[in-house]
Amino acid sequence: MTRSVPARSIQVNRRANDRVTRVQGSIGATGPDRGPFDRAVAHHRAHGEMVSILHDADVRLAVVGPPGRALAHGVAGRATVAMTGSDASRLELSAVADGCFDHGDAVAMVAEGSTMRSLTGDGQSRLLQWKGDDGATLVASSMASITAGVNCHVDRSWEDFLLGFGFLPDRRTLFENVTVSDVASEMTEPAGRRANVTVSHGPAIAPTETVEDDLLTVLESAVLRRAEGRDRHAVLLGGFDSALVCALLRRAGHEVSTFTYAFPDTPSMNQRNVDVLVERLGLDHHWVEIRPEDLDEGLRTLDRRLNHPSAQPHYQLHTVRACEVVRSAGFDLAFTGDGCDAAFLGYPTVNQRARLSSLLERIPSSAIRAGVAVAGAPRIEDRAGQVSRVTRSMLHAAALGWPASGHLPTRYLDERSLGRLRLGPAPTPAEPVADVRHRLAAAAGDLDPIRLAFHGQALSGASRVKIEGAVGFTGVSIYSPYNDARLKQMAAGIPTDQLRPGRSTAKSLGKSVLIDAVRRRGLLPDAVIDQPKQSPATSPIDAWLSGPLRPTVLEMLDGLPFEWDRRYVDTLLAPKALEELYRRKVTLSRHALQAVGLLVSYAAFTRRAG
Repeated sequence: MTRSVPARSIQVNRRANDRVTRVQGSIGATGPDRGPFDRAVAHHRAHGEMVSILHDADVRLAVVGPPGRALAHGVAGRATVAMTGSDASRLELSAVADGCFDHGDAVAMVAEGSTMRSLTGDGQSRLLQWKGDDGATLVASSMASITAGVNCHVDRSWEDFLLGFGFLPDRRTLFENVTVSDVASEMTEPAGRRANVTVSHGPAIAPTETVEDDLLTVLESAVLRRAEGRDRHAVLLGGFDSALVCALLRRAGHEVSTFTYAFPDTPSMNQRNVDVLVERLGLDHHWVEIRPEDLDEGLRTLDRRLNHPSAQPHYQLHTVRACEVVRSAGFDLAFTGDGCDAAFLGYPTVNQRARLSSLLERIPSSAIRAGVAVAGAPRIEDRAGQVSRVTRSMLHAAALGWPASGHLPTRYLDERSLGRLRLGPAPTPAEPVADVRHRLAAAAGDLDPIRLAFHGQALSGASRVKIEGAVGFTGVSIYSPYNDARLKQMAAGIPTDQLRPGRSTAKSLGKSVLIDAVRRRGLLPDAVIDQPKQSPATSPIDAWLSGPLRPTVLEMLDGLPFEWDRRYVDTLLAPKALEELYRRKVTLSRHALQAVGLLVSYAAFTRRAG
């Protein structure tokens, strides 16, 4: 039975004590030179963060921050174990010491005698590893620890791909000799190995009421497993996906406090129907104000808050800010709706891109070349901005052929844009961008066009960057039941046309099977079920970047590893009628300055590099 709790919706007071930060992480090192380890430790202590040395002999191991839900450490037999990540406190130290670490959103380092192993679960958390020429290693859960410990150099041979798509493939980072740990990897693994990407397929499932009920049963089970032991929980509330998590918690009798971004000067961008849900479910709701000064501070310290650059750093910083408020409200775990759209094909813009990619396959190559030439003219880009770059991206992709043409999302800065931006010589690419695209798409080439597009969308890792940053910077664990392995496998077996039948406004947004089950059980109000999709990245960020944050943007771009053309950047930031039309009619996020966000986030990391 749902416990009766008076609904209330409050505005978060903007006081100093609502910014509760609890940085949590781990650092490990091998090799005779203790300098990298000592410098990483000193960096965190200089920022007022507690560091505990757990093992200091031939190998060294430390944790940053006090033990909590996202940080656990101890001794198991002769091994010293440190674990960080959303599931850290749920894992058995002895099992991790024995290498039993197949599941869970956490990373671990195990020191025993003169050896050290690193292990990675199957969730969002990853370790970062630097390997020196002499075989020494520095491993950490935070890129800030790595760059403080060693003099990192930017690997510009992948710059064109990074500034094109906002991520790097094959476990790479933007620094030489620094890689991302793979699942169940060892510290001694060679750096730069190409990822062996596989795509799993669930058994075909015909959507029936029984299947719908099974999906909800599995989802509810995932929610209640994580809720066990407590009756009061925090949820980062957005649209349908997180609202359903709230409904399942309330149905089990738990109290729920919800937290939603609010933009005081642009209320039209706030999440719709929150008050309807608060009243219906009896939630304790908090509007978390996001203002330009929050983004200014976040961008300037981005390399301490996040581990990788991205094209929408404001999206990740919003979550970090919300988790600060969650922590201040007394919670160390936040439920989210992350992963639902990916599992149930819920992003309408990804679906539209997939359909458009299939149509462009029919256009003659001569017409594609002519279209690229027109859209690539500097005068056209200056007037059309992101519209021109999106058009070029779609046409360039069509020229690649299937499946690469329907795989990765829009390219933010292509060769023409980069040629205008960079004043010096372009770096020599380690691998041509087109070859990388073909290689990445080949692993998913047997998927239908819509699932292929969703696979490419997921490679950017925007959600992983967000969760790693929020967990590591605030110490708040983040959990989404939509990432439950069994639920994802069931969703993968439902035919695409059953998830996106397009029979009604709500169903055209995807998640048809899930929506039908929720409506049939009366779990959510129709206003929430049928509301148009809103992007979690929606914010007034474009107006801020070209307005109050413009000085910060220009200052930070001086940290780029190349000289840049001020006139071209001014053109990127200038208002354009076609971009405004694009914001209002095409993109869900109402965001068109991804290229600027990507350059700023890239510069946030490179400006401190050697």
